[in-house]
Amino acid sequence: MTPEEPQTLILWAKSLKKEQRLAQRARLILLTEQGVTLCNVSHKNGLGTRQGSKWRKRFQAQPLQGLADRPRSNRPPGQRL
Repeated sequence: MTPEEPQTLILWAKSLKKEQRLAQRARLILLTEQGVTLCNVSHKNGLGTRQGSKWRKRFQAQPLQGLADRPRSNRPPGQRL
């Protein structure tokens, strides 16, 4: 982790204005970096272990950008079936 990344993650984790899913992911990364097990961190943050593992892997591959949601489909936003 670069020196700037923990500072950004802390800001995201504490922010009331950031999307709460992003804050949740930031908390997960911060706690696992401190040595707390992924299983414990995931459950404390309301995630399953597989979800926690997914976010951890995405952070390792694309640090801060990896925590953002990816587009779900090719369908324009707001369009329903």
